[in-house]
Amino acid sequence: MSDPSGEDGPLRVIVGLNRLWLAGAELNAIDLATKFRERGHYLVIVGQEEDDRAMVELAEHRGFTVRMLPRGRASSLIRPLESIVKEERIQLIHMYYSKLTIAALLGPYRRWGTPVVTTEYGPGPVKTSFCSHLIVGTEECAEGMRPWFDAPVSVIEPPVDIDHDRLDAVDADAFLSCHDIEDADRPRVVVVSRLDPSVKLEGILRTIDACAALESLGVTLIIVGGGDALSDVQRAADRVNNRLRRRAVVVTGSLYDPRPAYAAADIVVGMGGSALRGMAFEKPVVILGTNGFALPLEPATAEYFFWYGFYGQGPMYDLTTALQRILSDPALGATLGQFGRRTVESRYSLDLAYRRLERIYLAALLDRPTSSDRWLNPSQSLAHYILAHYNLQGLWGSRSTKTPIAYS
Repeated sequence: MSDPSGEDGPLRVIVGLNRLWLAGAELNAIDLATKFRERGHYLVIVGQEEDDRAMVELAEHRGFTVRMLPRGRASSLIRPLESIVKEERIQLIHMYYSKLTIAALLGPYRRWGTPVVTTEYGPGPVKTSFCSHLIVGTEECAEGMRPWFDAPVSVIEPPVDIDHDRLDAVDADAFLSCHDIEDADRPRVVVVSRLDPSVKLEGILRTIDACAALESLGVTLIIVGGGDALSDVQRAADRVNNRLRRRAVVVTGSLYDPRPAYAAADIVVGMGGSALRGMAFEKPVVILGTNGFALPLEPATAEYFFWYGFYGQGPMYDLTTALQRILSDPALGATLGQFGRRTVESRYSLDLAYRRLERIYLAALLDRPTSSDRWLNPSQSLAHYILAHYNLQGLWGSRSTKTPIAYS
């Protein structure tokens, strides 16, 4: 059988979503796919069947048809993926995270030499040892990966559509009215996040406690998002509301379009792409992490985030103090919001990410694998995936020893 991907003209690309629920990496994937289609390329979105299909709805709203793959292990995805590659005459595959990457390597890459680009965001192991090009979200992660990874490693930070995510693009008042949030004079802290118990929950619960501690300022905390930890978050909100005898914490659940929540904020608290979107709305942002991490974005801390990404581990700054400092000084909040917007425009825009990704795609197409690579590399990656999946060895590279920028 001949290689189905040997055509000139616009690029023909598969984009594989790790999950179908609303989450940062999946939103990034759809945003970039939309930008590629606007530039004349042809893209097919794929994802595995699951009950939460929010990303399918979003992709269809953008004009994509999502090709569904069956539930199951990577091995069960090989034949369906090969069928899509052949039918759609795909030239290149871009998968988000490891499971779909392994299926692409064992299938179209091995069979036809179709290049496979992989994006891995977030902490934890990278569960593949090879792809045509690896994309990570931070400079720190790239530095740690390059000495041992078998392919090029590039950084594309989570992009923001600065034309779509902006203060004058949405109606915050309608959002507040819809959710019965009154008292316009009360300062509002907003969290927009997947309510994930393993990474996000600790920081969200800390934010609830911090806002409750600022009752003298009358803070209202608005939490937007769904996920497995929704009931935990709601219980914590109910306890605070009962103690303070007012609706101090509002949990909206997942929103198809959370932009009005950002627009309604006086401060945005979050991590990753959510923090960046808060910056795009000209809001002062406090970045969360795990184990007590909380650090405001401002000129003194920006280099830290440029290197490590908008996330951290371990105590860095007191969240309550950070919120109080900004809320007590509206001029400071406005200055930090303007700084955040300029930062997003100059470093994290969707157009900039598109240009970087297009160069990666073209480089991967030029560096097609040899026949021996097509058999050896997928086998190595499968073994690596199994070891990393069962946590049998630390196969995600060493952490950088670069000293964090101190904040005082």
